[in-house]
Amino acid sequence: MEVGPGIRVGLLVLASLLAGSIIHWLARRGLPPEMSIALSIGFATVGILSQQAQKITDAQRARGFDTRPKSVLRRIQVLTGLLIPIFLATLERSQDIAIAILARALDYNIAHRTYRRQLIFSRLDYLAMALIVGCILGSLALNRSGIGNPTEQLILSWMGY
Repeated sequence: MEVGPGIRVGLLVLASLLAGSIIHWLARRGLPPEMSIALSIGFATVGILSQQAQKITDAQRARGFDTRPKSVLRRIQVLTGLLIPIFLATLERSQDIAIAILARALDYNIAHRTYRRQLIFSRLDYLAMALIVGCILGSLALNRSGIGNPTEQLILSWMGY
């Protein structure tokens, strides 16, 4: 029985919502950060894996490889011929993900672990922002009066100022 694309998308959305709800429920119960990252990356790469499996299957078909033989023994051979490239591509992707996780310093060394924190503007931040806006407005005023840098005047004339 062939399922239509609309039903496939609906089932995929439903499965994603269910998986997200389970991860959220586990996170509220004290799921370790490593586990939550592994689960979220795992769910995020399912679509990539299915696309890659389809590409490998299409490439095998383009080479004249029969991907749906009648014989059971031949099906096992075909499945092996398809699974090995998929498995190798998955290993390569997992190494890339491991490097990305280590680059963000999220490893088992708890002393060097990083977490997101919410940044809050302080008076010094507002002062720096006001200073930058003042410099921009001052340079625009100097360029309007013709005192500014010739290169800046040329660029601003191209921009229509």
